[in-house]
Amino acid sequence: MVAANYMELDEFDYQCVFSHRYGSREMRQVWTEEGKRLLWRTIWTELAHAQADLGLISRAQAQDIEANRHRLDMARSLEIEAQTRHDLLSEARCLAEVCAVGGGVVHLGATSADIEDNADALRVRRALHILVPRMEALLHAFTLKVDALRAVATMGYTHLQAAEPTTVGYRMAQHLYDLHEDYQQLRQLIPSVKGKGMTGAVGTSASYIALFMAKGIAHAEAVQLHARMEALVMQALELEAHPVSTQIYTRKQDLRVANVLASIAASIYKFCQDLRLLQSSAMSEWYEPRGAQQVGSSAMPFKRNPTTSENVDGICRIAMALPAIFLNNAAHTIFERTLDDSPGRAFGLPTLFLALDDVIAKCEAIVTGLEVNQAAIDDNNRKYHALTITEKLLLVCVTKGANRQHLHEHLRGLCFSLSDARNRGGLDIQAKVRADQLVASYLSAAEIDEIFGSHGYIGNCEERCQALTTLVRQSLNRI
Repeated sequence: MVAANYMELDEFDYQCVFSHRYGSREMRQVWTEEGKRLLWRTIWTELAHAQADLGLISRAQAQDIEANRHRLDMARSLEIEAQTRHDLLSEARCLAEVCAVGGGVVHLGATSADIEDNADALRVRRALHILVPRMEALLHAFTLKVDALRAVATMGYTHLQAAEPTTVGYRMAQHLYDLHEDYQQLRQLIPSVKGKGMTGAVGTSASYIALFMAKGIAHAEAVQLHARMEALVMQALELEAHPVSTQIYTRKQDLRVANVLASIAASIYKFCQDLRLLQSSAMSEWYEPRGAQQVGSSAMPFKRNPTTSENVDGICRIAMALPAIFLNNAAHTIFERTLDDSPGRAFGLPTLFLALDDVIAKCEAIVTGLEVNQAAIDDNNRKYHALTITEKLLLVCVTKGANRQHLHEHLRGLCFSLSDARNRGGLDIQAKVRADQLVASYLSAAEIDEIFGSHGYIGNCEERCQALTTLVRQSLNRI
């Protein structure tokens, strides 16, 4: 869409759902068009001050740019863009028009990416800082649930088949662990975000060095003066520069950011997907919270659908797909730069951050309000207990002299026949095992009954839950 048409948009035109439905206002403000252009103007201002300090322009010119930096005029800038078809140059000209003294030196020596890429790095870093407390709140919510439910036995499933008991808290601990690892990577990512620096059209800084040499300064000294100028700008922006660049900062940086955020999305997706299965009518063990007036279905008034978890998973799919854009950008930037990375970055960066901002907050609300249906858990435990306890039966028999391999094969066949018999109308599994001659050669009827009567086959779930929540709390308290 060209700039002229952009100015004709009204409230009936298409808007991306991430511009109003998903994510917080705080996160959306990071990615506004006005905010971006004000950042550009901030960088032009700091560049002018650095150039004035080093004698390239006058102090009055720099002060004039400073005085007018906030006079944003989107309509005028877009009018210029309709002619130039270059958004940053149009903004530079728009600023220059209102700077009677300094207008002629706005953007002096710079290329577009000297302004845009440093601004993008600042926006990415700000957005990452917004996500950190969101993640801390989510981790805190999980620790409370893991602690509260660490001893509540529930059936564990592998391959979507009943396996052995675990606990609700220990199941949630797996999600907490993944998210804590994601959180650590998120915090490590923030200081790694760097700007392009002020290095000109292909990253050689030749334009800035030429400005100094035009003042009669030798090349070696001009190189040093440029380094000083760049340092002044980047220090003012509180942003470290990559040691080398082309026209742009390496697009591997965007990819690193996308990968960390997509990993968080994957962790949240798995939790919500598990919840959706556990809330299914066949299981009914967990329920996401719902509002008093919340509607599950427009047709079926009885429905309690996991709509928030479904929504979260849908948004996470978008976030998990976005790294492919940044991977292609990093791989397909030819020589010193090509502009085909621009649409993907313009769409991908704000979408990625708004998606994560949204799903982290929703996931925290789900975890905080999670309802656990103890009656359904107990019912499912009873339903599968007899079959799943046969592993304990195997272990006890081996301690009494049984050959582990032989007995495993024997029990495998017995379990299949028991399962088939139960499906055909029911058979007392415990009684069938008691009548089995091989098992009876190692265990008395009383010992068999004791094994089948045990409901504490949860290993060290409680201890591992406590160790993990302690680790997470220590990690959060060190911040």
